[in-house]
Amino acid sequence: MPSNITVSWPKALGGSIFAIAVSLFFAFSLQFFVLSITRYTSIPLLVPGFIAAVLYPLLTFLCLKKFIEKFLKIPLKTLRFSPFRLNLGGILIALLLPALVLFVYNLMPGEWIVTNDIRMPDFVFYMIMFGIAVGITEEMVFRGVIMGLLEKCYNFRAALIISSVIFASIHLVNGFISPLSFIQLVISGSIIGALLGLVGYYYNSFWNNALIHALWNILLLVVFNIAITPSDNVICTYVLKSQSPLITGGDFGFEASTVTALVVLVFIGIMVYVIKRRQRIAAGNSDAGEPYAQ
Repeated sequence: MPSNITVSWPKALGGSIFAIAVSLFFAFSLQFFVLSITRYTSIPLLVPGFIAAVLYPLLTFLCLKKFIEKFLKIPLKTLRFSPFRLNLGGILIALLLPALVLFVYNLMPGEWIVTNDIRMPDFVFYMIMFGIAVGITEEMVFRGVIMGLLEKCYNFRAALIISSVIFASIHLVNGFISPLSFIQLVISGSIIGALLGLVGYYYNSFWNNALIHALWNILLLVVFNIAITPSDNVICTYVLKSQSPLITGGDFGFEASTVTALVVLVFIGIMVYVIKRRQRIAAGNSDAGEPYAQ
């Protein structure tokens, strides 16, 4: 972290609960707003959809900034809220991670089913809302506020683990799943959260995480999908022949599968390597009396 500020556990807990509550409040409120506008008026979906996609991260950010800086007395920049900047490594992960997931699943028995009657306004709305807006907002909350506060309270490893488990568990709001699927979701979701946390730690910013998160949602949940039945809301679905929960991910879907978890673990291994390598270089420079520039 760029600051040696410490935080008590009540502050870390309160800040984390507030961040989750605020993001969920705006998510459900804006969803109600979009549904109401499209149901009771003739305004096209893209109009309220675009407004909601802009307001979701913006309102969440403003509330978080007010609470963190005014009530917790912590500069937001010390929680990896930095000016917008993307790094080559983050861009590569954002592109290669979903591509590798699709590649591995394509090696398994199944077939591609193309959706012929997809509604383009819905498709664009899903991209900007569930891809870009959700990606930015969830990274602000989980890798920005929650992981940052926990790191100031404990240490990075504890913060990474706890924030990743919370990130996985919060996806239960998407609907009821069986106990087995819940276990899969917590394990795989925590692994995905850990990768995003490592990226945020390495680059000291949540923006690369947001890109990874957004492209994951867009490419694997909006443009393509992997499931046991075709989806009407995506361009193409890779319909798996296997019914094994380890491959399909059970009730939650492929994101909770062992296949996805193993692919993500490959990238976690890479991030752990580059982080340790940078730490060794920094230690060597320190021993030699040379300043290390991150």
